[in-house]
Amino acid sequence: MLKSAFRALRDLPIINRPLSTAIKALVRGRPPEFVVRHLPRHGTVEIEVSDGKKVRFWSKGDDWITSRLWWLGLDGHEPEMNRPFQGFAEHARTILDIGAYTGFYALLAAAMNPAARVFAFEPHPGIAARLGRNISLNRTNSVTVLPYVVASQRAGLVEFHVGGPGLPSSSSRAEEWRGLHQSIWVAAIDIDSFCLEWGLEHVDLIKMDVEAMEPDAVRGMNRVLDANRPIIFSEVHPVGDNRYTSMYNDLQQRGYDAFRLVYGRCIRSADLNFRSPDGKAVNYLFCPQEKIPSWLVISDD
Repeated sequence: MLKSAFRALRDLPIINRPLSTAIKALVRGRPPEFVVRHLPRHGTVEIEVSDGKKVRFWSKGDDWITSRLWWLGLDGHEPEMNRPFQGFAEHARTILDIGAYTGFYALLAAAMNPAARVFAFEPHPGIAARLGRNISLNRTNSVTVLPYVVASQRAGLVEFHVGGPGLPSSSSRAEEWRGLHQSIWVAAIDIDSFCLEWGLEHVDLIKMDVEAMEPDAVRGMNRVLDANRPIIFSEVHPVGDNRYTSMYNDLQQRGYDAFRLVYGRCIRSADLNFRSPDGKAVNYLFCPQEKIPSWLVISDD
């Protein structure tokens, strides 16, 4: 009862905004994790990404990424991945954000490279609506929201297992997610079919975060992989190790190198490490050998 009362007070904008602002000033930008986790920021959040470029997000305290960005800046969400992603996004013509959530990577790409076309795939209706609001907030015309799950083939409607109420950060087609909250029916499309239908001749950069279904998505982009050889950033989830082994082998045979991402560098990997030390998912970069840039900081296992 006390927790519910606290949350209700915390979530009132008239209380949340001055309280969170005062605490952030008090801790001088270094808040303890307890504060970050239990005092989500409400309203519009603006962060600087690079060279004066800024990205804006809106939340009513229900978007954990936006809240962490407000408390911690750009390093509040996947600093090991968003930094190299920016470098590749600067020179990409077409970018696919598969599992876009509320738009962190899609809008980061648009900010770094306003001339690029960015396609953000997000099947959850409520999250896609928030993503659309964030796009409007940034006044960009370069990001297109697509309400699809990305799969190995076009499959009409498929079951999508929602991980929780509100804006859950973890939902998936994988059976391991069934029963967590509810299942909904959403449209599925493969990347090869999508690119043909939209007339996309080049795909330069792909980011995937689809909760253990990344290997299935890769199976639907054979033509794009062969013709365009895009840079791929992908989460590797602790669930379903065998699925990722087949994806890794396929990319290796196509001349891709795999790099496990840690803050400040990329570790060249002879095989996939499916878990971080804390048991969570790990982010990887899969890069064609001929496209590895000189600015990428690489070390070996």
